[in-house]
Amino acid sequence: MLRIEFEYYDLSMGNEDWFYLLFDEVTAEFSIEHRWSHRKTGNPYAYEKGKKEYALVAFKQEYSNEFATLVSKFKSFGLK
Repeated sequence: MLRIEFEYYDLSMGNEDWFYLLFDEVTAEFSIEHRWSHRKTGNPYAYEKGKKEYALVAFKQEYSNEFATLVSKFKSFGLK
């Protein structure tokens, strides 16, 4: 599995989000992985970490701004 980070948000106070483009070399399929680390409400020392994988269409529907960032990065490489 190839993983390329294309977006990172540091929302301060330990709240962070990462977005990766994934390429499965076996199936030749692309997908998106969202990982996060957020402070739990009411406890400044406890964090909730997680990750979720999305098909490209589902990711575009839920995260349109991040999808636009991914497309613009492809375009910056001269890909159309």
